[in-house]
Amino acid sequence: SSIRAALDRVARHFVASRVEISTGETGSGSAGDGRFEAGRVELPLAAASAAGAPRASLVAERPGRPWTAREREQLQLVACLVGGVLRQQRFELELRESQIWLFMALESATIGTWDWDIDSDRVRYITPFDRGAAAPEIRETVGTSWFKTTHPEDVPAARREVERALSGESDGFAFVVRARHEPYGSGNWIQMYSRGKVVD
Repeated sequence: SSIRAALDRVARHFVASRVEISTGETGSGSAGDGRFEAGRVELPLAAASAAGAPRASLVAERPGRPWTAREREQLQLVACLVGGVLRQQRFELELRESQIWLFMALESATIGTWDWDIDSDRVRYITPFDRGAAAPEIRETVGTSWFKTTHPEDVPAARREVERALSGESDGFAFVVRARHEPYGSGNWIQMYSRGKVVD
């Protein structure tokens, strides 16, 4: 990985026998100070681990050659940078897991979700018909295209409700229309409940 390659470069720079990430509680010294011994430095990677998980530390070993004060400061900077990268990776993983859980819930209930930027007419949405997909796919279209897939007899009433919401006459809209969706029966009309709310 990129972190492993970076630690290898750090080890070569300091002529260290080992520079790696270790898990477990640090020994003597506070979480902020780390632990310094002859030939060994152990620095905590602050907030890099999930809550309740063993503490992650940066361990550097160089037997027979004590670490100077300047080298310790440099290693503390390395620990800070590595901790930041690990936090970012953890946040991205948690976000991805949350997206998958959301997609599973939407799929189970046959519900989609969407967001419409009125100024640009840009719509981002997750369709409820992506059954069997491994992860949610956020698609894009334009808002004006929505009525093209709506049954002609349902368009006038639906359009009025949307326009009332956009003009501020109502807080939002909710209605059932007949709509076409190609993956769902080769373009047959299906009943679709649509609900929206205008937000700043």
